[in-house]
Parts: sequence; structure tokens; C-alpha cells
Amino acid sequence: MRKLVGNGNKDFNNNMRHIIYSFFLTLIFLSSNSSFGQKNNLSIYKSHFDGDLKAWTKTINHFKLSSFKPTDTISFGNLEDHNIKYLKDFYSIYKPALTFSKDSNKFIDIYSYKLNLEKKGDKIIYSGSEVDQAISLCNIKEKRWTQILFCGYSLRIQEVVWLTNTKFMLVGSVQNDESKYLPVIYIGDITNSSFEKFSSSDPNCHQYIGYESPKLVKLNIQEK
Repeated sequence: MRKLVGNGNKDFNNNMRHIIYSFFLTLIFLSSNSSFGQKNNLSIYKSHFDGDLKAWTKTINHFKLSSFKPTDTISFGNLEDHNIKYLKDFYSIYKPALTFSKDSNKFIDIYSYKLNLEKKGDKIIYSGSEVDQAISLCNIKEKRWTQILFCGYSLRIQEVVWLTNTKFMLVGSVQNDESKYLPVIYIGDITNSSFEKFSSSDPNCHQYIGYESPKLVKLNIQEK
């Protein structure tokens, strides 16, 4: 009789261990699925598209966040871009067009590579432009200034917003073979030095008019 009771306890303990193990596996699975879903769902950033990026979304036909799906993961370029000791001179021209992180320790620059500007007195003078575009990230605290994304002539980054102190969003358009400008969204993550690229699955979603950032307007650029 004691032997039967002992086996019963052993079976009970084994069953409990199995139940607990299965429970934790389920929690891990649900947690990973939730993280994956959030990572691949731009709706969590809806407030930014209704706010800072609203003017940009209005340049796009059939803009719906639900139509954007992840299409690629791209590593940061991490090429040395500028010497931090020239930051003061850089600020004197481009600072109004820079986008600073919430803690003000970093900024994203999407204009200085493409636009050649110089300061003459109190005026910012346009002296030419490049076909390509480069996006740079400056970590002021760590004194690192690097080029994180290079864009050929068909890709244009038009606006940037910070999501947290380590995550940001680039939005723009890419020209396809039919000369249509298709919206593209990049979520940049400094912690793993990579972008998650999103494109719309809607064939009618395209940029039909140009976009000019209010930050660029602040520079009050003048011709020679």
C-alpha cells in the first residue's frame, strides 16, 4: 500500500512539473509573439503620424499604416562622417534643420550631405547640391559622429522623428521603375545599430506631391 501511495506522489509531482513547464513555455511563446507583432506593426507609432508626420502623410495617396509591412533589415553604416571639434561651425549653419533626441544628447542630420550651404553674414547661402543623400547620427555625449545610411538618387529621406532616446523614425520615398514615388519608413534602433524598413503593400499608395520639412524652411536658404 505504501508503494502505491509513493508512486502516486511521484506521478503527481511529475504531472505538476510538466504543467508548470508547459505554462512557462506558453508564456515565453506569447511574449515573443507579442514582441514580434509590435516590432512589425507601425500602429504603435500612430501618434507620430497624426502629429509631427501628419504633413508628410498628406502628400501620399491611400496612406494607411496597416498597409506597411517590414521588407528588410539594414545595419547602420557607422562610417565616420564629421569631426566633432567642428560642431560649433556646423551648428551655425544647419542647427535649425537638425532633429535632436529627447535627452538632447544626439541628433540626426538628413540635409548637410545633400545641401551645400555656407554662411555669409547673417544669411545662409545655397551653393549647390549632391545627387545622393547621406544620413548621419551624432552622439554628442560620446563624441561620435557617423554616417548611418547612404541613399542613392532614387531614395529620399524627407523627415525624421525620435521615438525614444535610442529609437527614431525616418520617412521618405523611393522612385520605382515606373517613376512613381513610393513611401518608405525606416525604424532605427541605436541599441542594435540597425534599421527595420517598411513598405506599403497597397499598389495605389504613392507620393503625389513633394514634401518640404518645416525644419528646412527654418534655414531660410537664399540663392547666391
